[in-house]
Amino acid sequence: MIKNIRGHNNFGPNHYDRGRKGNKVTVIVTNKGIPLAINFDKSNTADINLVELTLDNIHFKILGSRLIADKGYVSKKHKHKLRTTKQIYLVYPSKSNQKRNLPEIQKKLLSKRNIVENFFAWIQSYRRIRVRYETSLANYSQFYYLALVNLIANKVDL
Repeated sequence: MIKNIRGHNNFGPNHYDRGRKGNKVTVIVTNKGIPLAINFDKSNTADINLVELTLDNIHFKILGSRLIADKGYVSKKHKHKLRTTKQIYLVYPSKSNQKRNLPEIQKKLLSKRNIVENFFAWIQSYRRIRVRYETSLANYSQFYYLALVNLIANKVDL
């Protein structure tokens, strides 16, 4: 969630910040923390509705991959749709009301979910990204992309 100070478009009430204006950023990263796709939306949009939009932003095929997600992305309908249309398998932790045991390989994959959280910590180190001061979402997203370029350059030793 991004706090929105001066933005005039594409914002919604942020339930983490007492209903103030905000934006949500959804990112799909590799196992090294390099972003593949990014999506900006209103902060009151459910995470599960943003998965397909973000996957559509990837400009190459990732067949047979595993998408590690948290509990907010779990739905039978979306899980089946991802598996049939995009051939992507959703790996997620069990909810408290589920009676399924995770196989060992999925437990191992879920232990690497902190890469996404680390990515957001790295990107939040840029002051211009932490809070949206730009009135236009296009301007804010360009600053975000500049931070991503800097992040990738630091990750990949040239």
